[in-house]
Amino acid sequence: MKKLFVLIFSFIILSSSVLAQDYTGNLKVFVVEPYSRFQDANLDHYKFGFLGFALDLPVDLKDKETLDTTALWDGNIYGYGDIQSDNIMAQAVMFNSDPIVSDAYPPNGYWFLAYYADAACQAGINEIGQHQIAPNFTHTVYLEEGTSSG
Repeated sequence: MKKLFVLIFSFIILSSSVLAQDYTGNLKVFVVEPYSRFQDANLDHYKFGFLGFALDLPVDLKDKETLDTTALWDGNIYGYGDIQSDNIMAQAVMFNSDPIVSDAYPPNGYWFLAYYADAACQAGINEIGQHQIAPNFTHTVYLEEGTSSG
């Protein structure tokens, strides 16, 4: 029996100003294990070990527009058929599309383009992760477990 995880996301922009405000960004959904199977050199398990992306989606929302999307993540496809429902989470992060020039090691000048995270939330199986970061932006993430015999 395969374990499938259904990820449901809802993002909405609610403009609180008189001027309409659109949003352009990139929604990335990370599938992680809170107690990771991966270990460091001291054989300690990492926390929130990354298993894969469930979603990597460009987003262009108009003022007051809602984005609802669902992704199916099958651990079997990525070599993680042994994942446990009590040790799996989805972390949804909305990255701004405007790059910011940053220095990785100030003042050494290791320049790169950073894309700031404007919003993030996470959820485990059958729980809702919701986070309102500002009066004009809210988002939720919900993770369900499903099974398939195919």
